[in-house]
Amino acid sequence: MCDSLIRLAVVGSGSDVTNWKDVSARLRGGHIVAFGDSMEVTLERHQDEFDAVIIDNPLNDDHAAHRAAEANKHVFIRSPVAENLLTAEAIIDACREAGISFGVAQTLRYQPSSQTILDRLLAGKLGDPGLLRVHRWRSPRNEPLAEWLFPDLEFATRLFGAKPTEVFALARQDDDAMPGYVQLHLGYPAGGGYPAGGGYPAGGGYPAGGMAIMDFSASLPSGEGYDSLSLIGSSGAAYADDHRNTHLLYGGGNPSTLISGEGNGHVWREIQSFIDAVRENKPSPVGEAECRTTHQVIGAVAQSLETGRVFSDQGGSYEPA
Repeated sequence: MCDSLIRLAVVGSGSDVTNWKDVSARLRGGHIVAFGDSMEVTLERHQDEFDAVIIDNPLNDDHAAHRAAEANKHVFIRSPVAENLLTAEAIIDACREAGISFGVAQTLRYQPSSQTILDRLLAGKLGDPGLLRVHRWRSPRNEPLAEWLFPDLEFATRLFGAKPTEVFALARQDDDAMPGYVQLHLGYPAGGGYPAGGGYPAGGGYPAGGMAIMDFSASLPSGEGYDSLSLIGSSGAAYADDHRNTHLLYGGGNPSTLISGEGNGHVWREIQSFIDAVRENKPSPVGEAECRTTHQVIGAVAQSLETGRVFSDQGGSYEPA
C-alpha cells in the first residue's frame, strides 16, 4: 500500500481545466497538479511534479504513453488507447517493462446508469444475461472504428463476463473513410465466465449462451445524439438511455428540451479507481486484459466487415467460422 498522494498530470485535455480541477477536489489519495497539451511539453515543464499521467486524447499523440513509460510515470489513458491491437499491445508492453501501472479511462463503465445495471446484474437481480441491445445515433465525424466501438464492446464483455465467441458485422459505407452505419451481432458463452459465487447465480436461464446486437449510426444531421441500452436477463431486465437528464419544457407552441447533463461524477469515479489501483499495487479495473480483449473483438469486427463472414474465438484469436 502506497501512503503518499498520487500526483496526476492531464495531457491533451485542451482548455477544459476547470472541469478537471472540480474532479481533483473530490479525489482521495491523489490530486491533479499539472496540465499540458502534449507529453513532451508536460515532461519538460513538470517532470518532477507528478507521478502519473491521464492521457485524454491518445489518438492525437501516438507517443505520449511511451514517453510517460520512459519517464516512469503511471499511465491512465482514454479509450480506445490506440487504433488497433498491435499498437495497444506496444503501449501495454512499454508500461509493463517500466514497472508502472496501466489503466484505461472507460467512462461508459462509470456512468450512473451503467453502474446501476451492472450492480443489479452482479447482485443476481437480472439472472443470467441473455440479450444486450445497444443503439448509438450521432452526427458524422471522422474517427477510427476503434474509437467508435471500444466503450460498448468493453462494457458488453463486463456484462456477459466473457468476450464474444462469435462476431459478425454489417455496414453501410457513406464514404471511403468511415461507414455511416455499423451493426454488430455477437454471441457469448453460457454461464458468463464468472467463478461460482462471484457473479451470477448457479444454474442459468440461457444454456446456449447470450447475444448482443449493437448498431452505430452516424446519420444524425446535428444535435447531441441519442443512445440506448437494454439488457434482458433470465429473471429481469434493465434499460437506460440518454434521456435521463433531458427535461421537456412546455410553454405554448412546440415543446423544447433542457439537457442538464450528468456532471463529472463518472469521471471522478474512474480516476479514483485508477488511483486506488496504483496505491494498492493492483490491476486497474479496466487494464491490460480488458484492453487486449476489446481490441481483439474490434479486429474481428473489422475482418467481418471486410469479408462478410462470421469470426469465431479460437482461444486467443478470431478466425473465420
